[in-house]
Amino acid sequence: MAFTISTCLQYILILNRPLDASNEKKVDEIFKQLTAPYEPEPKNVFILGRMLKVPLQARGVAKFQFNDLCKAALSAVDYIQVAREFHTIILTNIPKLDLDIVGRDVIRRFITLIDELYQHHVKLIITAAAPIEELLFTQGKEENKGHDDVSFAFDRTWSRLNEMQTKQYLESPHSVHNAEHHHLGTSKEVL
Repeated sequence: MAFTISTCLQYILILNRPLDASNEKKVDEIFKQLTAPYEPEPKNVFILGRMLKVPLQARGVAKFQFNDLCKAALSAVDYIQVAREFHTIILTNIPKLDLDIVGRDVIRRFITLIDELYQHHVKLIITAAAPIEELLFTQGKEENKGHDDVSFAFDRTWSRLNEMQTKQYLESPHSVHNAEHHHLGTSKEVL
């Protein structure tokens, strides 16, 4: 049976551990099924005169590596455009987010990315080195965990990633506008 967005709901937001070839192959198969009958290809998305390279995409589904979106010098503006362009994002190879190894900027970008995908009701399929609740690693900083801005913001990310797995979220339509536009009374455009 071919996967579609509706028949693939149970696969959205997969946490495949460990990050290995077997799990990567499973995600590749889901990507292939979601984009069939089209052959995924790269796409350039232009944002404020800059170009963001989408490694593979077709039928509103894009596949990125963690480094493509979170190690690159991107901002909320870039993530908003990605969220508008694609109803489903596959994000692979998310490492354990250790503040001392990946750094605060990379973690903040991941948090911002998830915020924008959530606001636009983008469906998310991921492979990660750890379960959601263990992704942020702050060993040696436990005494500051409750007061650290990254830890506090990641608590919201953790909550959103959990909500993004619910049936209600998965059945919600993709929105090309974020919540701020809804509050301004503009019409909601949905794909």
